[in-house]
Amino acid sequence: AAAHIEVIGQLPVYHTVTHYAVTPVVGLVQPAFDLQTQASEVAHAFEVPLAFLMNPAHHQRHSFEFAGQRRDFLSMPWVDADGREHFIWGATAAMLRNLYRFLLA
Repeated sequence: AAAHIEVIGQLPVYHTVTHYAVTPVVGLVQPAFDLQTQASEVAHAFEVPLAFLMNPAHHQRHSFEFAGQRRDFLSMPWVDADGREHFIWGATAAMLRNLYRFLLA
């Protein structure tokens, strides 16, 4: 519910390699909310401490070759308190890296 969210700003539009334009919105979310995701868009949702995401030591760079071209992407692997591994990567990791850079400035 909107009552649990305080929007504090937005980041510049992020253009994905698949030609989507995404406007990341940054907000504070109060505890005790019922998260509802769009099943066709989100496999599963999880929480990661902001301090982990804002630590550049956790920002990993990867590259691979596709159709004769080198492609680069970021990841931020996270293991939660229950030992479950989550792989934050691609556009999500890139937008989080942009948030890191914005907060660093």
